[in-house]
Amino acid sequence: TARNTNEESSSSKLNGSSEIGAHFTSKEKDIVDSMLYRIRECNHMPEGMRSGLLNFVVDGKTLGKLPLDIAKRLCDAS
Repeated sequence: TARNTNEESSSSKLNGSSEIGAHFTSKEKDIVDSMLYRIRECNHMPEGMRSGLLNFVVDGKTLGKLPLDIAKRLCDAS
């Protein structure tokens, strides 16, 4: 269907398909590269901080991680 074709086209753009060059200008590629760099920098976490995180589990499902002091506050609040 037309919808599936559009979704596949969008998906291939995001997956690094060689078609990207045909759809984006050099300036747009530079902007996307810059945005991805900044996102990766925001997601970077020093190893010392990472090793001090605990799993945040609700109903047996891990939803994320949090520092010990926040975990203690949550436990004390319940």
